[in-house]
Amino acid sequence: MIEPRTILFFGMGGSGKGTLANLMKEYLEERDSDRKVLSIETGALLREFAKTEGHTQDLSNKVLERGGLFPSFLPVHLWGGHLVKNFTGNEHLVLDGLARRASEVPVLDEAMKFYGREVMDVVVLVISREVAVERLHNRKRFDDIEDKDIKTRLDWYEENTEPGIVVLKSLGHNIHMIDGSKSIEEVDKETKLALGLI
Repeated sequence: MIEPRTILFFGMGGSGKGTLANLMKEYLEERDSDRKVLSIETGALLREFAKTEGHTQDLSNKVLERGGLFPSFLPVHLWGGHLVKNFTGNEHLVLDGLARRASEVPVLDEAMKFYGREVMDVVVLVISREVAVERLHNRKRFDDIEDKDIKTRLDWYEENTEPGIVVLKSLGHNIHMIDGSKSIEEVDKETKLALGLI
């Protein structure tokens, strides 16, 4: 049995962090079948929330439709509520899309310390803007069609998320910079090596 791990994924759009997070979840479930894996993907939580009824949900749908960004309170509310409802303290945590703004990092840090997860492993998938643009064009998602939308998304990551990674490091969390430009298989292997899982 592996000690409970808390692994937080970051990466520019097109870096493959969602795929890598899913591969990590599957790997931990297979390798440590006696311990559950709680996977939280903020984007999925927001999309599910927007399908329900209510004024906040209606406003959330409008944000999704225009490919906009949610105010900080909403993702924090959703992932925080998911932890409160589903986390028993024994699971591995695989986190994707949490604390995407530097201002949200202290909230996540406090939450993890509250749950006794003093140190997170923060996996940062590093790719160039050129690779990101090419990959985002190729996946043809509705919010990745226009060059200006892609530029806005990448600019936002550099201006908001990258400073948050610096804050996470200052708070004592383990930062693992992984070259995300390689194949998924190579990136997956390098991530597991960096985390001491293989």
